[in-house]
Amino acid sequence: RHGNGGDELEKRVRLSLPQKRSADEPTFRKVLTALVRRRRLSMQYHGRARDEHSSRVVSPLRLTFYRSNWYLAAWCHQADDLRVFAMDRIADVRVSTDPAGEPDEATVAARLETSYGIFEGKADKVARLRFSPGTSRWVADENWHPDQRAETLEDGGVLLELPYRHITE
Repeated sequence: RHGNGGDELEKRVRLSLPQKRSADEPTFRKVLTALVRRRRLSMQYHGRARDEHSSRVVSPLRLTFYRSNWYLAAWCHQADDLRVFAMDRIADVRVSTDPAGEPDEATVAARLETSYGIFEGKADKVARLRFSPGTSRWVADENWHPDQRAETLEDGGVLLELPYRHITE
């Protein structure tokens, strides 16, 4: 549109999201509205782990784009606890006029920011990964976790230590 070769760029630039699961756009908009306006949501959720459908009332806290998919961290009023929901598993969303519950920020940060990716809970384990000299320079270029520690070994390899909670991480 701005004379920068948009048609040509469209042919030559690709965005590949191989693990992407689509979140329904109207659902996404409602969740985003509730998040910004600090309102509760009523929704249906189909959890993968137990293959169960449930009705939930949640207070949205954060949206995270992780590994090509969107996740909603929210306070679940039925469980009276923090939960992380895959956006593609949410349906029948209604934005409430009720204000969202606001757990204190320290609690939210402790549950969402100490672990890896979308996993919630305080990291209570440390993974120790040893990389050969040939691959260590590539590993050193990435920040895998805010609390990671890296040690250069005598042979030029790297020992990377990452906190985690769930083995899936």
